[in-house]
Amino acid sequence: MNVLLWNAEGLGPSKALELKIFLKDKKIHIALIQETKLRSKLPPSFPGYEPYKCTCTNTCQGILTLIKTDIQAQVSKVKTNDANDIHHINIWHNGQKYTLYNVYSPPTTTFDAQLQEINFKRTILAGDTNGHSPTWGYEDRNPSGRYVEELTNTTNLILLQDKNSKETLFHRPSGKTFRPDHTLISADIRNQCQIEVMEDLGSDHLPILITLEVDREENTRRDPRWNYCKADWQEYRNKTDDTLRTLDCNKDIDSQVTDFTNAILQAASATIPRGNRKKYSIIWNEEIQTAVNERKKARKQAVKAPTTENKREYNRRSAKVKLLSRELKKKSWEKKTGQLDLNKDGKKAWTLLDKLSGKSRKTNPVPLETEHGKATTDSKKADAYNKFYSSAKTHKRGNLDKAFRTLTKKMESRNGPLQSIFTDNLSKSELEDSLKKSKLQKAPGPDKVSNEMIVNLSRYGKMFLLNLINKTWKTGKLPKSWKKATVIPILKPDKPKEKVNSYRPISLTSCIGKIAERMINSRIYWWLEKNAKTAPEPSRIPQRTTNN
Repeated sequence: MNVLLWNAEGLGPSKALELKIFLKDKKIHIALIQETKLRSKLPPSFPGYEPYKCTCTNTCQGILTLIKTDIQAQVSKVKTNDANDIHHINIWHNGQKYTLYNVYSPPTTTFDAQLQEINFKRTILAGDTNGHSPTWGYEDRNPSGRYVEELTNTTNLILLQDKNSKETLFHRPSGKTFRPDHTLISADIRNQCQIEVMEDLGSDHLPILITLEVDREENTRRDPRWNYCKADWQEYRNKTDDTLRTLDCNKDIDSQVTDFTNAILQAASATIPRGNRKKYSIIWNEEIQTAVNERKKARKQAVKAPTTENKREYNRRSAKVKLLSRELKKKSWEKKTGQLDLNKDGKKAWTLLDKLSGKSRKTNPVPLETEHGKATTDSKKADAYNKFYSSAKTHKRGNLDKAFRTLTKKMESRNGPLQSIFTDNLSKSELEDSLKKSKLQKAPGPDKVSNEMIVNLSRYGKMFLLNLINKTWKTGKLPKSWKKATVIPILKPDKPKEKVNSYRPISLTSCIGKIAERMINSRIYWWLEKNAKTAPEPSRIPQRTTNN
């Protein structure tokens, strides 16, 4: 697990751009940032991370915590009676809880982390404490330094900086270097944790990379997606036809549906590319990279020989990076918006607006609160959802079922057997109509067969599908795979993420089963309207308006 500690001294566009590069290159999981000076402004967008901004309403310098969106985490603001700014962070990894503190204490305030314990477990406290002590190389000792020393003497927290550690702050007015950025860890992870001072990111404070060795997380890799734009549909049809012609049509309906599904998936695997989307592409070019390298070189020279000319050169190089970053960002925005054609690219425009508003921003998952404690693993969460949804009251359709049975008996007594519409085979035209209504780019059910795969079947493949559907229609037996669903909990708007009842279940069922269902529904609706059996209210009649 990689944790970044960095005092940004104002998180402007150029520093945010360099920070994105650093987060990607160093594979940072959590970033603890101080002195963002954002105040009421929204934090910059960091794709793949959820930002937790300081919520202070006063003139605090502002801390920012960034956590990768695939990490279970909860972040809260620690209440203080002074200018100390503290985030309390809990994360869960492989069922184990880790605690982090993102802290900032201004030079005029005595550092106080508001800690109530003395024996910490799997804990990291990191930030700019502005504490002075000869222990880590200062000539004096201030109240904040005494507090840090007291923590190391009265608790099991260990300070990783000493007087031999690399200095992180370059004080431009005096030309001196100091160590105000500190990392304290609990003794139980001492052998798992190490720190490294990295090159500058545009701030006078150098970033510190904290590496914590932990057990590898359970496999959370996303399933690769089908790239239908690059599919060889003709070869796909040929392969499905070749396989379908070898199938035994005398098997039971469940076996035939399974064979049909496997034939589609095998052909798709051979003819449709699969993969995940490329990682977020950061705006960057060689000109900015060269300017950043020159600034780093100028900083090292200013630290080595803090003359007036060297410090001016460092300032000039820093200003050049900021200017180039603003220009590149402006050009990128003009290019992106200039290529949008609202008459053709409406979806792209709405996607861009959602990104700007933050609606589509992914957030960190959190443990679920259950009667047996917090559920932190996927299996325990699944058990919690299953128990909750199974206990929910279901609305029985007793009246509707009773009315349908009564109607069926009346039809049989008056007209003999059911009308032919309820017994005749479903036709090819009905299948084509159902396929036309199938929405593309929709998640498949447990059988993994998508609408794209079904729509692009050959004429022979569609006739094979029609025969399967007619067999279920004649026998009245529904394949087991059509009864199964993948249930996905979706968080309700403005509901707490840790409550099980804050999620509504979305069931993903078989796309093949939906096509059959749509065909049968069309027949039933046609018969109901023809025989005036629909609801008397016009607004409740499908595909009708109140004017009709």
